[in-house]
Order: sequence, then C-alpha cells, then structure tokens
Amino acid sequence: MNSTKDQSNVSPVPGTWDEFLGVMKRLETVVGLTHRRRLANGNVPFRQSVRELIQADRSLSWLEQLYPFIDIRNAYAHNPALHPPALIPSLELINEAWALYERLHNPKKVLDRFKQDAKVVVIRPETKLMAVLKFINGKDFSQFPVVVDNKVVGLLTEKTISRWLAAAVTTKESTELSRTTINDIIRLQSIATDNYRVVGQKELADSVARLFVDVISLEAVIIVRDAQSQSGVCGIVTTWDVMNTGSVQ
Repeated sequence: MNSTKDQSNVSPVPGTWDEFLGVMKRLETVVGLTHRRRLANGNVPFRQSVRELIQADRSLSWLEQLYPFIDIRNAYAHNPALHPPALIPSLELINEAWALYERLHNPKKVLDRFKQDAKVVVIRPETKLMAVLKFINGKDFSQFPVVVDNKVVGLLTEKTISRWLAAAVTTKESTELSRTTINDIIRLQSIATDNYRVVGQKELADSVARLFVDVISLEAVIIVRDAQSQSGVCGIVTTWDVMNTGSVQ
C-alpha cells in the first residue's frame, strides 16, 4: 500500500478576506503611484492603470498577473454571496499577491535577480580562437564579452563561431584555426548580428529580461559598472538565465 499522501486532496491553508483586501489595497496604491509618476495622469481605475502601464512599458507585462486578483476583489465587493463562510481566500493566494506587490514596490536590480556564480571571462580581439576553444573544452562557458581597453566591443558565442565557419566555407576563405583571432570572427559584416546588449549594473532586472523578448537575435546582456562608457564588465545574463528565473511573462 502506498503511504504517500495524494497532494491533490490536501486542502489549501485558509487566509482571511481582511488579509487579501489589505494587500490588494497596497497593490492598488503602488500601481496608482507608478502610473501617475510614469504617465502623469490623474486617478484612473485599478485595472485601467495596469493596462496603461503595460502599454507604456512592456517590461511591466508581468503585471497582467494582477487581473485575476482584481477580478476576485471586485467580485467580493459586489457579490455578498461570496462573503464568508461561502468563500475564503487561501493563504497561497494572499502570498502570491504579496509577491507581486514586492516586485513592483521594490523592483530588483539586474545583479540582484541574476546572481553571478563565477567571474565573467572576457577576451580581447587579438586572442587566438584556438586558445578560447581549449579554454571552453569541458567547461560551462559559451559567451565571452570582447573588450578593448576595458570597453565592450563584441560578444563571442558558439553561434558566432558557427556562423563564421559557415561563411568561411561558403566563401572558400582560409580557415586555419591556429592563426584565426577573435577579431577575424566578430568583424565579418556577413555574420555580424544584434546578439548582445550592454546595460549598467543598476538596470532593473525586469527591463533586462524584456530585452530577450523584444530582440529576437539577442544571446546575452552584458552588465557593466559604467553604463555610459560601456566599460567594466561585472556580469552577463543569458537566455537560459531569464528562463530559469521565470523572469519573462
């Protein structure tokens, strides 16, 4: 006999309507403040504020998660039949609402959400391709910011190497790996793609995550200490990082 409990039969832990309505009030307030600050509009209904914020800034598309919560609140307010004991919000539902509140009220910076487990390895244009290939053999590295005088000038990835090889074979260009430099790969206009962006370390995590939706060819976002000069690499965010953190809605 299997003694494992059937999780589907476990009743959710109940919360209270006071708790749910309290966090919804906080959400409505912070959404309203954000709406007025960004769009300079007067007071507008909760749902309309959410919709207009998303339209103005697609990095806030995750706010669509608020719609069901707004519907529940409105249903409770206008339908006495839902009042206790007929219906009680679960503690899980209330905690989800609190998480959305925190995400908007205290938005994380890019390095806060996308933790950097290891120092980013940067390379120079004159670095030999063979040296990079030997380095990545058996290691979990696939993106390398290319820097000159500490400033980002390119991004070497497995895809850029593959495109370079394909272009070289197609054009019958010499592909002697022992002499090939990183500059030989990233300089070719035929394979130059919009595969990276550079942002400062204070950039919001949601804005960075949204870039991977808006720029189809994006492979990585390089984080730097000085956004203006695009120098001082201190982190890198990849498509895998964004998907692993559930940052894109």
